[in-house]
Amino acid sequence: MMRFIARDGCICQRTQYGLSGTPMFRTFCHCSTCQNFNQSDFAVIIVIRSTNVSLTWQDKISYKNHRQPPLLQRENCTECDDVILEKIRLLLLPVLAIIPT
Repeated sequence: MMRFIARDGCICQRTQYGLSGTPMFRTFCHCSTCQNFNQSDFAVIIVIRSTNVSLTWQDKISYKNHRQPPLLQRENCTECDDVILEKIRLLLLPVLAIIPT
């Protein structure tokens, strides 16, 4: 599989992230969190290890926990409130980053 390197950010571009490494997979998510956020039946996402994500401007990111106990943490830009990425912590797996595409 090819090595994946990308850079993206929020709508206002005040908060950006870089990706390195190979995504684990790309899929459609039909969970209620994605449905509510996208106002759609699904979201297209990639899943990558969180250690392969580097964020700029950490002070411009707000964190919101979803799915108690906090299994899913959503990271939003404090300027435009755009979702940057989500991190999920599942038992016996590394912390994964979910990135909307």
